[in-house]
Amino acid sequence: MKTELIPVIEIGYHNQGIKSPENYPYWEFPDEWQDYADKSYQKAGFKDKFIPYKKGSNFYRAKDISNENLVKIVNDHFEGIIKDDWNEDETCALFGGYVLKINGIDKLFPQCCGDLSDIVYWEAIAKYKQWKFYNGHPTPDLKFNQKNVIFNCKNDNEDFVPKTDEKIVVPIIELENAYNKAIIELKEFEIKLNQIKQNLSYKPINDTLENILIYRNQEIDIDEIKKLRPTTYKNNGGNSAKTKDINNNKIWSKLKSLWS
Repeated sequence: MKTELIPVIEIGYHNQGIKSPENYPYWEFPDEWQDYADKSYQKAGFKDKFIPYKKGSNFYRAKDISNENLVKIVNDHFEGIIKDDWNEDETCALFGGYVLKINGIDKLFPQCCGDLSDIVYWEAIAKYKQWKFYNGHPTPDLKFNQKNVIFNCKNDNEDFVPKTDEKIVVPIIELENAYNKAIIELKEFEIKLNQIKQNLSYKPINDTLENILIYRNQEIDIDEIKKLRPTTYKNNGGNSAKTKDINNNKIWSKLKSLWS
């Protein structure tokens, strides 16, 4: 089994007045939705064409985004700080998260409200067998046995997008390897961020650029997770380890509304 965790950034900009496709969902009409996205990005001021992780979706592999496009993404992300709508310490990581891919097939995408700092939840699962998890909402119910973590992706109130298998079984050792490779890819993305730092309209004062945009998670302390004993035959009862939600995090909601 080949297991991957792929860092992706969610890029919207669907507020540019471009008529959206009438056919949906995007994965059944990928060409129409990708054409819509490309036109929206061009009107929003992006110079380089994006390489979609999956045609028609809003997800783009972090390492595939050009430096020039990344400057605009980060500047727009920091716009609220410049306007005094919120401060640096309140700013969340870049939107998106991590695609769980098994044997070349995308099994689980980041859901609504996910961001790059959700890597800490994958670390808690893969390295410490803790059920703390968030990759956006809805979120799977997790269970562990001696060798595997089981993602139960059934939610009576909210659909997973795209539709996913109700049960995904991943060997823990495979997931840990995937996590380690994802960290390497994030380190490469750090280099890209540092390459564009001088071209940003706002330069962080209280924290590093990469920590704000990738790693800083204000909901969970991984050092506390490390102190806990591994969880076996336990689950999260369907409750997310994270309280962040578009309805109860006004700053997150306002930030994303700038380009969603």
